[in-house]
Amino acid sequence: MSSVTEIYVCKLRQELKKGKLFTSGDIHTREDAERDAKERCGLDDTIAKIAYYAI
Repeated sequence: MSSVTEIYVCKLRQELKKGKLFTSGDIHTREDAERDAKERCGLDDTIAKIAYYAI
C-alpha cells in the first residue's frame, strides 16, 4: 500500500502534467479514488479528467 497518492486534475484539452497537482494520504484503493473523483467532479463541473498515481 502506498503512503501518498498524486492526483492530477485537468480541464478540457489540458495535458496531464499541466493539470493541477494534489496529494493525498487517504486514497489507498480504486474505490477510494472513485469516491474522491465523484466528489471533485460534483464540486467543479469544468473538470475533464482526473488521474491517480500511487507513489
